[in-house]
Amino acid sequence: MKKVGQYIGTVLPLLTAVVIQFVVVTAVGFFYTFMRIFQIASMGGLNFNSAYATIQGDMQNSEFLLALSVIFALIDILVFALWLRNLRNKEQIQVTASRISVKQVFIIIGLGICLQVGLTIVLTVIANLKPDWFKEYGEMMEQLGMGTSIASFLYVGIVGPIAEELIFRGVTLHKAGKLMPFFAANILQALLFGIYHMNLIQGLYAFALGLCLGLLRYTFNTLAASIALHMAVNLSGMILGFLLTDDILLNPVSGGILFLVSAAGIFFSLAHFIRLSKKVQEEEIINTWDEN
Repeated sequence: MKKVGQYIGTVLPLLTAVVIQFVVVTAVGFFYTFMRIFQIASMGGLNFNSAYATIQGDMQNSEFLLALSVIFALIDILVFALWLRNLRNKEQIQVTASRISVKQVFIIIGLGICLQVGLTIVLTVIANLKPDWFKEYGEMMEQLGMGTSIASFLYVGIVGPIAEELIFRGVTLHKAGKLMPFFAANILQALLFGIYHMNLIQGLYAFALGLCLGLLRYTFNTLAASIALHMAVNLSGMILGFLLTDDILLNPVSGGILFLVSAAGIFFSLAHFIRLSKKVQEEEIINTWDEN
């Protein structure tokens, strides 16, 4: 029974993050509604129908949604950083991170850019072939106004990646890693990471990205590595969104070359990190033998 509870506990970080979102959205929404009604009433008369329409419009504004996202991401950072530290303190774990050289940093950034380019090409092609599949995804991205403001840069490029890494490659992977081999634990945290996005299109590529992020977290034994990759993917997406037009991506020559280059970059980068992770596994086996 205790073991079953531990397995169920691996889902607890995801549930906690969802609850935090719900509480923040509810609390901020209630406070904003109260303040706007008071403001509208003070300006000379209150029509509840028009006030409701105004408030609904405000809450669907991209800047408002991004501000909400920043708030609950900051709360996530605080909650999950304390949670992870508490887990390590209870288990008396001394974390010794592997040194990330300048070369490794460039490989991580390169992998992030290649992942984003390859993903962008695939999504663009599918969106043009099957636009109905992307209706909900496109509306969501447009509503959030990704890549068009400072709030977007703050959330998508910095705060969001840190929060999500603490939730999934931090607490979730830590808990799962105590119950199963890394291979299985990595799949589990990536699956929960995909579910967290609550959108089929985002969920599918978040799962694939989550596997890569988990690999870096394991290889270097530090969230700094997975945070760096996560930021590289998100920030390159914001920048490339202005540079890579549909004409470039859908052109058989330019799009094909970009896809082949990004695929090669992903392959060789992941092969490099998998090779490093095998050394980590070998060291763990040797340390286990020494302890016994």
